[in-house]
Amino acid sequence: MTGSDVDDAYLAGLTQAGVSYIVSEKDGVDLKNALDLLGTEFGVKRLMLEGGAQTNGHFLKAGLVDEVSLVIFPAIGGKSNTPAIFEGDEDGLAGRARLTFISAEAAGLGSVHLRYRVGRP
Repeated sequence: MTGSDVDDAYLAGLTQAGVSYIVSEKDGVDLKNALDLLGTEFGVKRLMLEGGAQTNGHFLKAGLVDEVSLVIFPAIGGKSNTPAIFEGDEDGLAGRARLTFISAEAAGLGSVHLRYRVGRP
């Protein structure tokens, strides 16, 4: 989904590349409406979100995340200011969701796959 202010040349490029898209009727993107349209227009019933921290935060804030699946890989980056998994706006995300543990399993190369159900406080 793109905002209504996207350039026509960009949309033409998506069409040429065979990429389906939905243009928002309002400024910005209405995430709930986008997911509803994906369901009705494309038959999408389940979606895996692989966004960055800001995208993840927007979906969480909108109440559109029902599960968090997290793979922790044993590596050390050591940088300061490393982005979080979820980022919020000035108001933050505290109190917006409650994570309930579902499962943990060892995965390849020493990684661990954790799953959490997302609920509303």
